[in-house]
Amino acid sequence: MTPIGVGRQVSFMPEAWDSLEESTEGNFHLHHGWRHLGDRPSCSYSRRRPSQLNFAAVLPSGVSDVSVVQSQRLKYLPRLRIIWACLTGLMIIFDNLTIPLMVFTDYRLWAGELIFWILNLPVRLFLLFYFGHGQTWGKCFAALEVPLLTVMIYEWLDESASPLWQGIYMLRILQFPRLYGVTGFARWVRRWFHGSSREVRAVVNILMALLMCIFFLHVLTCAWFAVGSSSSGLHGMSTLDQYRKSAELTLSRLHPSRTFENMQLETQMERLLAVMATGLALLGGSIFTSIVTNDISDICRVRRMQKEAEYQVSDFFMIYPVSWALELQVKDHLQNNMSREMYAMLPDFLYRELCREALTPLLQKHSVLYDITSHHLGFQYDLCVECLVDWNVGAHEMLFSVGRKCEQMLILTSGKIGYCRDKEVLSDIISVSTAKSAGKVPSVATLRTRSSHEGNFDVKLSSPGDWLCEACLWCPWNYLGRAISETRAAFLCLNYHKLLTAANRNKEACRELVVYARHFTASMQHIPEEQLMDLPFGLQGV
Repeated sequence: MTPIGVGRQVSFMPEAWDSLEESTEGNFHLHHGWRHLGDRPSCSYSRRRPSQLNFAAVLPSGVSDVSVVQSQRLKYLPRLRIIWACLTGLMIIFDNLTIPLMVFTDYRLWAGELIFWILNLPVRLFLLFYFGHGQTWGKCFAALEVPLLTVMIYEWLDESASPLWQGIYMLRILQFPRLYGVTGFARWVRRWFHGSSREVRAVVNILMALLMCIFFLHVLTCAWFAVGSSSSGLHGMSTLDQYRKSAELTLSRLHPSRTFENMQLETQMERLLAVMATGLALLGGSIFTSIVTNDISDICRVRRMQKEAEYQVSDFFMIYPVSWALELQVKDHLQNNMSREMYAMLPDFLYRELCREALTPLLQKHSVLYDITSHHLGFQYDLCVECLVDWNVGAHEMLFSVGRKCEQMLILTSGKIGYCRDKEVLSDIISVSTAKSAGKVPSVATLRTRSSHEGNFDVKLSSPGDWLCEACLWCPWNYLGRAISETRAAFLCLNYHKLLTAANRNKEACRELVVYARHFTASMQHIPEEQLMDLPFGLQGV
């Protein structure tokens, strides 16, 4: 049997649309709803002619060859922007770590660093020209780069210039949050945080706060060596010993109890630096404490909310005892199904946009639905928000069995499932009926375990976007096989009635769906009965 894929997908020929009539022969009749919509005058006209309805990826009308060439040339600009943002961020980190060390050694500007910052300005202006929409902060930082670059060139040309000018280069660290967002690391970190526990996020936040404190201590150590009168006795030591002694002096002056001694220092610059360091240390300590306490409170709050639902279920199970497997399944359901909570938290427009952007890529394998949603935005919103319903199942769970009426199409989003259509299905049903007559009925869990261990599957689906039971959308359909989840899996369920309602509200998409439904049911008449199954059909044979 051919594995599921593009070759088994329903092929669609737009040229034959107008010539196809509704099929009334055989066992596959078009749903009454599609026949009713097809008879309406509003569904008899479409802006897209049948010859224009190509379900492959096509260029929009009116796109010239010149614009295509330009788009191909500029398709690497987003990647260039990310790479350049990474290089700029690394250079800023290097500057902020090395520039304070100039007080210990005769540090001069590196020639490669000067070349990079000279090239950075035209490259930044070039990228802002193409990504300038909404880049207000980018324009501000580009304007700030002009005086910084001027000072850098002046210092390079004048050997007698004071190295203290390099301190203003540390202002570039202000654009580090923006560069962090441009590189795309922010999105990757948010996704990683979402997949990790709150305890892990709390540890990461604490580590980031510690890194900020270490950087603050590094800058303060170099500043104390520059202004401290006691540093005069350190000039004969090595650079490492000078840095260590300065760090010890800095730590000894930070505590508020040393305020009186700090005010007895010899120079005014030392006293001012001591007061500022103590104040910043208190501020940093309070921020660090706030981060820790907030993370701990979030962990406790989430655990309390989870425990409340678990306690309610546990109280119910104490009154009405059930099996341990069913109890675990109920608790997993409480953790997996979050769509209702998400709908309650987000505003309507944001929830609709989230559903559209998240669910539309899962329709790419079904070229017909994906093309219709791509051309009709209103239908795309209705389909993703109101028609597609998520469904989470556990491992070794029976999705459906042979003979029952099919109500919805299933689109796999994650996990692995197995499907089979053979005589073993009938033998299982016969064995169940025989066991009933003998008074020994095997449980559903036994059948699931038996099916999972045997592994007698014709096809295994594991790729997001694979679908089952599409025929129920266009004609009455009963399951011809059985499907069992090999692992924990998630699906999007598309019901015929909801799809019909969405099509009724979108007249342009309505006609295309009706014609495709007619084509689908008419083509199914030519498929041999032994080759029919709940998987996607190839209209020219399986």
